[in-house]
Amino acid sequence: DSKSAREIVTLEIGKRIYILMLQPPDDVDVLQSLEGLGVDSLVTIEIRTWWRRSLRLEVSALEILNAGTIQGLGELAINGLQAKFMTKTEVLVSQ
Repeated sequence: DSKSAREIVTLEIGKRIYILMLQPPDDVDVLQSLEGLGVDSLVTIEIRTWWRRSLRLEVSALEILNAGTIQGLGELAINGLQAKFMTKTEVLVSQ
C-alpha cells in the first residue's frame, strides 16, 4: 500500500535526521520543520550524501531545504522513487 510505504520512508528519513541532530530517533515528529530542528548547510550535505547512498537518488541541497519538513522530504523521496522505477518499468514493458 502506497500510504504505508510513504509513512515508512518518511519515518526512516526522520530517524536519520534526528540521529544527525543528536536527537533521540524515537521522538521523530514528521511535521517538525527542518529549520526548527536546526538543520543547517552542513547537515543538509550530510542528508544529501545519505540520500544518494541509501535511496540512490539525486537530490540538491536546495531541494532538501525547500521540502521544509521531514514529511516534505518523505514526499520528495517517494516522488523520486516512483519516477525512477516507473521509468524502468516503462522501458521493460515497451521491449
